[in-house]
Amino acid sequence: MRILLLCHRFNSLAQRVYCELTERGHEVSIELDVHPELTVEAFNLYKPDLVIAPFLKRKIPKEVWQKVKTFVIHPGPPGDRGPSALDWAILEKAKEWGVSFLEAVEEYDAGPVWSYRTFPMRKARKSSIYRMEVTESAVDCVLEALDYMLEDREPKKIYPKGSWKPYMDQSYRRVDWFKDSTEEVIRKVYASDSQPGALACLGGEEYYLYNAHKEDMLRGKPGEILAIRDEAVCIGTIDGAVWITHMRKKEKTQ
Repeated sequence: MRILLLCHRFNSLAQRVYCELTERGHEVSIELDVHPELTVEAFNLYKPDLVIAPFLKRKIPKEVWQKVKTFVIHPGPPGDRGPSALDWAILEKAKEWGVSFLEAVEEYDAGPVWSYRTFPMRKARKSSIYRMEVTESAVDCVLEALDYMLEDREPKKIYPKGSWKPYMDQSYRRVDWFKDSTEEVIRKVYASDSQPGALACLGGEEYYLYNAHKEDMLRGKPGEILAIRDEAVCIGTIDGAVWITHMRKKEKTQ
């Protein structure tokens, strides 16, 4: 099949899908979603049999999905809708999560689901879960759906009503040293791993925090830097302390 991969960025999931498809003999082209008009132009030039969107940040033009089967890989189980799916799963302590392979329609994440996988959630950073459980589940979903298409048949589709969850901005991610427990700080940082980071105030300055680990021995005032080791900093919380391995200072706006 001639397959067009439509991506906001050629990230780890998109790369894995590309490799799996080409290894199976499919002809695959990659189009970065720079502008809707360019997407439609690339689609018309390539004339794919199928379009798959492993990672997007905006709607697929109807000039694409109305002409050929177009699918979205959504990092959430059937019924989950919204741009911060995995972030919410981590922040809200979901015990099970999943991936849905669904048809593109006018509404975000609202099309029929052709295949899906679920997996138990582990306590880990968003990037780790995305590169492992989400990626493996997504590949399984893609290959299962392709088998249906190659056999010229359709699966028993799922049409979940679903619920829309908003983009997780910093009002949900921000660390409050005087309110958040150690576990809450870690969850916020894990849910914001890689991008965009969890904002926190340290020494009167704002920083994006990345990668957190619980400290078992040290104690101190909330928001106080208690120790530094191997370039990581230990910061006090209301019930203990947490190590932060990476942080980036927020740029001040004029």
